Amino acid sequence: MLKRAEWDELLQLFTLMKKRRLGYMAGVLGHALSETIIMISLAFIMRDMINAIVEQDMVQLQRSSIAVIGMGIFTGLTFIIFGKLFFHSLFKTLADLRLQLFDHLSAGRVGDIEQYHPGELISRVNSDVDAVSEVFGYQFRQLVFTVLTGICAMIAMMVIDWKVGVVLVIVAVLTAVVNHYYAGKMRVVSDRIQATLGRMSATAMDAVYGSKEVRIYHMQSAQQDNYEKSNGKWLDNTKENSGIRAKLELANFSLKILNFSGMLVLGAILMAMGVTPLGEIIAMIQLLTALNMMFRELGGLVAYLQKSLAGAKRIFELFALPGELTDKQQPEEPDLSQPVIAVKGLSFAYPAGEAVIRDVSFAVQQGQTVAIVGPSGSGKSTLMKLLMGLYAPSEGSIAAYGRESRQLDVDSWRQHFSFIPQDSFLFSNTVKANLSYGRSGCAMADIELAAERSGCSGFIAQLPNGYESQITEGGGNVSGGQKQRLAIARALVKDAEVLIMDEPTASLDARTEAEIQAELDELLQQKTAIVIAHRLKTIRNVDQIFVLVDGKLVEHGDHDTLMRSQGAYFDLVMQSDQEEVVVA
Repeated sequence: MLKRAEWDELLQLFTLMKKRRLGYMAGVLGHALSETIIMISLAFIMRDMINAIVEQDMVQLQRSSIAVIGMGIFTGLTFIIFGKLFFHSLFKTLADLRLQLFDHLSAGRVGDIEQYHPGELISRVNSDVDAVSEVFGYQFRQLVFTVLTGICAMIAMMVIDWKVGVVLVIVAVLTAVVNHYYAGKMRVVSDRIQATLGRMSATAMDAVYGSKEVRIYHMQSAQQDNYEKSNGKWLDNTKENSGIRAKLELANFSLKILNFSGMLVLGAILMAMGVTPLGEIIAMIQLLTALNMMFRELGGLVAYLQKSLAGAKRIFELFALPGELTDKQQPEEPDLSQPVIAVKGLSFAYPAGEAVIRDVSFAVQQGQTVAIVGPSGSGKSTLMKLLMGLYAPSEGSIAAYGRESRQLDVDSWRQHFSFIPQDSFLFSNTVKANLSYGRSGCAMADIELAAERSGCSGFIAQLPNGYESQITEGGGNVSGGQKQRLAIARALVKDAEVLIMDEPTASLDARTEAEIQAELDELLQQKTAIVIAHRLKTIRNVDQIFVLVDGKLVEHGDHDTLMRSQGAYFDLVMQSDQEEVVVA
């Protein structure tokens, strides 16, 4: 049977139904009661009909025939009523579950989400939700029906002949013992199967989304080996699970034959002795079928339920991830005399790790363009995520116009920022929809102006449907330069106070980089901007440069001042120039 922890998981699943639990349980219990009443009633109707035929009692035979017809009408009506209740509650719950899971992941903290491979998350959203569907759609309903029918059949047996009933129940209990033994083994293997499927999804996603890198770096063999290993483990676990199930089915079949044969022999002896009429023997056989079904199927149902609960448990692990805080108190009005961005004593450490940002302080004034530079691993990208509210500071504060980020909900805080990454992501939607993300309901004139300023209006006009043209997943049907120009236009449409750029031209060819860099230089004259710089030649004209080394702000100033001081920035520039000479 189910263990205490598994009962807790099952009960937790029912919390997903919320107000629909009553309708669902009414559907399940109503359906189970209807089927139970039918099965038990048929045993007694069959007894009366057989006895009536043997005794040539036409009145009783007529009554039994009418009862059969009434049972058919009853079956149809109850199945329609309770079936509608059941399926309506079930499908609404599954639809809500997918939506809740999507919303929870969308509102989750980036640091927590990044702990999972995208393929594993997709596996949990899809296959593990299907596991919940199996629990609610079949396994729990069948479990209730099986137990209810078996108990009622047991009681009916005792009513007909309690001595025979006791013997049959003892034999049937052996079936339960056998099923319980094998169910525990199947749960362990089922957990391994679900985990392996998650790893296979992750490997498959790596192969699809990293297809260029896989080919360029000749990783096909390594990826194939990884997938084959996971697939092999899945096959081994599935074979093991199938072997256990085969043994279970063999044991159940053997016990079923034993029960049925024993009942026939016992019935024949009782009839020969004149102790029990034929009708009661037939009724007992019918009831024995229901009793055997409970003890035989109960173990199998529990085993399948345990497998599904393994998937459901993975869903609740995602629901357990904390979401971003959105219920902050009403903040004070912004103080426009304060810096656009002020960072004070900022520190950050990943869970169970050392600090990657250490006591960083700086300010960005209205209209300034500043750059954050440093060697690889210095904390530039982490600082960028902290600024945009993707990570929460461990210590210190970040303020915009005098209002600290902790005083605002995350959506209000992020309204301050537009963002252009190195490799921008475009959504599977129209060009217009991609440009208007972050500013719903904006006028078409604003979208067209942003496209013109970012230099992408020309190629948009050449698309089959212009702004209504469809962008494929990840922007697969536009070039790298076009993708970055669309990302710049999207940032301009949002028109936030601060534009954060993570070297948006780094992945482009030299010609496209020069064109887009010229457009960005013109745009930056009208914005407050923070540039995460990897190639230092792009930031020599900015107002301030902040240099990070091992998560610490070691120096700051403009390009000329920092070059004269010949500190960390000077070393970075010299190293960068040497690398460019080598490449050239």
